[in-house]
Amino acid sequence: MLAEKTPQDLELELFWVEQPDPHSYVKQQNQLVEARYSLTARELKLVLYVCAMVDSNAEEFGKCRVRIMDFASLADVDTRHLYTEIRDIARSVRSKELVLENVVQPGEEKPRRVYTSWFSNVSADPNGDGYIGITLHPDLKPYLLKIQREYTRFHLRYAVRLDSRYSVRLYTLLQRWAYLGKKRFAVDELRVLLGTRELNRQGDIVKDNLPAYGNFKQRALMPAVEEINKKTDISVFFSEEKQTGTKTVVGLNFRIRRNIQTAETLKEIEPDGAPAPQMELGLEKAVVSPEDREQIDKIAAEFSLSAKQVDALADYVARDGIGYLIEKAEIVRSQPRENAARSFIAALRDDWKKPMSIKVGENKETAEKVKAREEAARRKNAEQEAERIRQNAEWEKDQSRIQEYLASLSPEERLGVEAKALEISPLGRGQISQRLRQSVIEQYILASLDETKLVHPGL
Repeated sequence: MLAEKTPQDLELELFWVEQPDPHSYVKQQNQLVEARYSLTARELKLVLYVCAMVDSNAEEFGKCRVRIMDFASLADVDTRHLYTEIRDIARSVRSKELVLENVVQPGEEKPRRVYTSWFSNVSADPNGDGYIGITLHPDLKPYLLKIQREYTRFHLRYAVRLDSRYSVRLYTLLQRWAYLGKKRFAVDELRVLLGTRELNRQGDIVKDNLPAYGNFKQRALMPAVEEINKKTDISVFFSEEKQTGTKTVVGLNFRIRRNIQTAETLKEIEPDGAPAPQMELGLEKAVVSPEDREQIDKIAAEFSLSAKQVDALADYVARDGIGYLIEKAEIVRSQPRENAARSFIAALRDDWKKPMSIKVGENKETAEKVKAREEAARRKNAEQEAERIRQNAEWEKDQSRIQEYLASLSPEERLGVEAKALEISPLGRGQISQRLRQSVIEQYILASLDETKLVHPGL
């Protein structure tokens, strides 16, 4: 017979009191990472702080007792009038909508859109005892408790030290795709995810803070990228994708890699328990050849680099080749340096160039070779850009065909098509992610349309 629980046991069950420290991390199921909501910078930081307090192995949510001074210290915020402000921030978060897409409820097959909120309850001592009590909404249990697959983890410290709400949101979104090293966002999609554009429940725009792309880029996107590169563990850059034959930017292609500048700031997040599948890891470590590894080790020893910085060097080799490292090492060696390691890291980050002297009569042939290389590079980039645009156009066309066909079906007919797709595909059997499920259905529809075999079920 189990012993009766003491009041102390019940207190521990009902409250989570351990405050996050600089090495704590946030762990969220990917659907929650990609959910739609619009919060201020401080609201975002408080949400992430509370998520970091969650015991992911628990069965139910406890009430998080947020110690105001600990939150202020970790987030580096002003402590004046902080108790009242954090109380009001928590109440504001509770009142704001959180939208989860493609949620499959127990006992249902058709995914739904769920409207909920981050917090269900906020409590505060009238006299201000230094703590705020916050309970996460029960709807979020599948996304924060007992999650074993398709989740994202990142250091809380990096996120809450960012100043801009756009920086915090973009950082969490890019951490979702850090394992892959790249992510494409449609511009309209990113506007909604960053909160510069708000939609109603019918999908209509109700608020657009930065409607012109130029303003969106200069006031939200670029400052966010610059702050992420300066303060966090990832380094990101992006290229613009324009609509064919126009100057309209329709897509943004992000590249994500470790930030060598911050490699030593916090200890690396270790996987939970058994090794996780690749898509659930953080940044994937680059694989280099034994010959390149030998060169990396020599350079690391020469400049006294740490183990984490050595891992970051492998990312540069994977992207730019071993020659890039050798060239920057030669530049650093070319003159005395007060701090050779720091200079080498700066040379990699800022792409230092060798100083060149110009002598009369010797540069005509060199200039022609440089011009030829630049022209060849331009042609290659143009071909790659054209191919990327072609592939994106094909994808958009395929999505249009799929949506047009599905729109012609009744709900019952649509379920029949989806069931058939999952039945005939080996990937559709057993438990699979919502994303893979959708891909299987889309591939079935496209293949059938291309073969002219898929007709309206009612015909």
